[in-house]
Amino acid sequence: MSKFQDGRRRSLKRLIAVAGTAAAIAAAGIGAVIGTASADDEVLAGPAGVKVAAGYGHSCTIPADGTLRCWGGNYSGQVGNGSTTNVAAPTPIGTATTWASVDAGTSYTCAVRTDGTL
Repeated sequence: MSKFQDGRRRSLKRLIAVAGTAAAIAAAGIGAVIGTASADDEVLAGPAGVKVAAGYGHSCTIPADGTLRCWGGNYSGQVGNGSTTNVAAPTPIGTATTWASVDAGTSYTCAVRTDGTL
């Protein structure tokens, strides 16, 4: 295996670890229960209406109350709180309670309100 391939493998392993951590934090932050689903389960997901987006090193959620909460790596300001300081726990972004959807990528987050504004 070349050094390049080995480096890509390590990067992929780190990405998987970050994604797993982000999912666990999101579940804890929104009160979801992680477990094994069975045929007897009535609800197989977290609380109704909750939306989650995971970027490279940060995550955001819109809980059922319509607020936007983000946390994680913030080197480009992708958490959206006006700083570049990392955020350890789900933190409200602004005061709006009309967020409808959220998407996150390597160094960005975009969210849309129910009236179609960003």
